[in-house]
Amino acid sequence: MVDLSAIVLVSGLLSVLFSQWLYPLFGLPPAAPMPGRSLVILIMLWFVIKVRAESLGDFGLTPLSPIWRIILLAIALLAAKLFIVQPVADIVAGLADLPKSDHSFFNHIHGNFPALIGWLVIAWVIGGFAEEFIFRGFLMRRIADVFNRGKLGWAIALVVQAILFGTLHYYLGPTGVVSATLSALFYGLFFILVGRSLWPVMIAHATWDSLIFTLIFLNGVPST
Repeated sequence: MVDLSAIVLVSGLLSVLFSQWLYPLFGLPPAAPMPGRSLVILIMLWFVIKVRAESLGDFGLTPLSPIWRIILLAIALLAAKLFIVQPVADIVAGLADLPKSDHSFFNHIHGNFPALIGWLVIAWVIGGFAEEFIFRGFLMRRIADVFNRGKLGWAIALVVQAILFGTLHYYLGPTGVVSATLSALFYGLFFILVGRSLWPVMIAHATWDSLIFTLIFLNGVPST
């Protein structure tokens, strides 16, 4: 738990650094997304795992085979996200009378091809790879370890990572937090059910983010 506590501490310090110093310095809103934080934490985790001589496979980076199975699982997860998770999130937000998700920060992507390319890279490197490895791979495994990796441990890990993941998406507003939390629950559950392989979840997550950025590039951020 020492490394887990260190990661939480570093995450908090990076959040303060970005929101209170770096972002104001560049004229960005304090609540803007922080891909740099995830990248720094990913590097830290990689170092911790190497120092401890642990296997990356234990954290979800299992061999990429068979490829066809990984792709089919990713497609299934993406379809479930589109037709089940997102509608449920919209229903929950509607029942709670929450405002629509706030994607206004991404207005600059509309019609801006270089910006689109930049955010697509972020979608795959940060959203797909880094976030999935941090939350579904490392965090869930470490929490489950505390409970000897029993069913209760994995259940607690599933809920904790989802709450943290949702909270870190506060820049999207209350509805965005609800959507991110439910997505994290679903991603985590899927991760467990497919034998704790991150690849399908990474691909689905990155593809979803890429679709959102592409739609904003083409149509702009919805006004309602």
